[in-house]
Amino acid sequence: NISLRDRKDWDHEITVVQTIPLPTEGWRLQTDPKQTGHLQKWFDPSFNDSAWKPIKIAATWEDQIGPYDGVAWYRGTFDLPAKPQQLGTEIVFGAVDEIAWVWLNGQYIGQHDLGTEGWNIPFALDITKEVKWGEKNQITIRVQDSAFAGGIWKPVTIQVLQ
Repeated sequence: NISLRDRKDWDHEITVVQTIPLPTEGWRLQTDPKQTGHLQKWFDPSFNDSAWKPIKIAATWEDQIGPYDGVAWYRGTFDLPAKPQQLGTEIVFGAVDEIAWVWLNGQYIGQHDLGTEGWNIPFALDITKEVKWGEKNQITIRVQDSAFAGGIWKPVTIQVLQ
């Protein structure tokens, strides 16, 4: 998944015409020390996560659940307004400590994997085809952290590009 802004075949200037912040509350978290969540399809929108712990994004998981290094999964939902005039739509993560695999509405959309060096680096993924305008969207993020604080510790936004 390549950001529209980074595509080599795109020769037009890209402008962010709208930024929609994802809610920081209402998320659920489940640790996955055996790394089997993907085999159990935790990314499926119909997966029942009601037994998972409530958590906020834009804050480390260690501040909320205590010390944990390894893999954990976040699940959340967000509503979007009617589809705007656009060239594309991206989801932008301020930072995830350290590695993130991202699904939107059950579709794998990409990853951010710079190893331990990626803990504080923003990244964007193109979600133009997967996003549902005027509807509820379900998002799942598998996060791998090897040391210190972990998780989706900076805000996440949807950016409408023109």
